[in-house]
Amino acid sequence: MEPPKRSPLVQLVQRTRAIVEAAGLLPFLDAVPASPAHFFRLDLAHEPYEPLIIAAWILPAPLPGERYRLQVAHVGWTSRGLPFPDPELELAVMAAGEAPLPVRMRQTVLGIRETPFLQPDLSQDQRAVRDASELWSAWARALRWQRWEQAAAEARPRLQTVLVSPDDDADAHWLETALCQTVPLLREDQAHLLISAPRSALRQGGADVQLLCCNQMDRLASALRSWGVSFRVAARKEEG
Repeated sequence: MEPPKRSPLVQLVQRTRAIVEAAGLLPFLDAVPASPAHFFRLDLAHEPYEPLIIAAWILPAPLPGERYRLQVAHVGWTSRGLPFPDPELELAVMAAGEAPLPVRMRQTVLGIRETPFLQPDLSQDQRAVRDASELWSAWARALRWQRWEQAAAEARPRLQTVLVSPDDDADAHWLETALCQTVPLLREDQAHLLISAPRSALRQGGADVQLLCCNQMDRLASALRSWGVSFRVAARKEEG
């Protein structure tokens, strides 16, 4: 008897996890619900393809049974240096044994188009899910033949962890705005975690907080400095 066919969304999530594992950071992804930061993000550059972003975080009001929220995106750049999603998928990773739930998708087609998958009663828009399934399947295949796992493994020795300085006296709202302007496709709720986690860790005795892992720091560091955001770069850890 043939095994059941995996859904395109499950294939995409599994491919994403394989990339994070190749980078040596899967323990951090799996530990997001219990981590001090409640946040994880991996930025990978792999020319000639658009950079890949994989992020996980905890929402203040998660869905019933949700472990964490997952963001998978390729980021493109306009001629003016502005980032755009090409595409970006947000989904809820559920408890063990439950399939992930798509939340929304953004694509850039004559402007940024957003497709919500969750309806007000939290049920799935099945038509929207069916329409997007072919793209998810093609995306999972593309991540494989574009060799993103190999790129992550090769980038592993060069990955650096970026931490926003917890002793920065700037207004928290201003810092969140600055981070959304400097970190490509960063969400407001993610920016809030980037600011609150280091400050909370400092109050609790300076526990280390894993925040951003990048294999190319020049663009991010330059953008953070241009906004006056204090940060430091730490060595990447091998285990969570």
